[in-house]
Amino acid sequence: ALVNGRPKLINLKEALVHYLEHQKTVVRRRTQYNLRKAKDRAHILEGLRIALDHIDEIISTIRESETDKVAMESLQQRFKLSEKQAQAILDMRL
Repeated sequence: ALVNGRPKLINLKEALVHYLEHQKTVVRRRTQYNLRKAKDRAHILEGLRIALDHIDEIISTIRESETDKVAMESLQQRFKLSEKQAQAILDMRL
């Protein structure tokens, strides 16, 4: 078996201990990844909630802007949105 990247002869108990440690690491990483994805999604949804509360102003701001970049900057400044939130709003179909 590999222990810390080196081959080593181990008994069954040691093999199980190393396997369980590996499984803990896998579960911890997967959980951290899922948590990060959920937080990112919640951040986007918060921006969409703000957009829904001010839908008429958002639409007029986007239509008055000459480019997507100008629209994004206007949304960020006017509604205190992050870049990701503003991009999610611009990606929606009107």
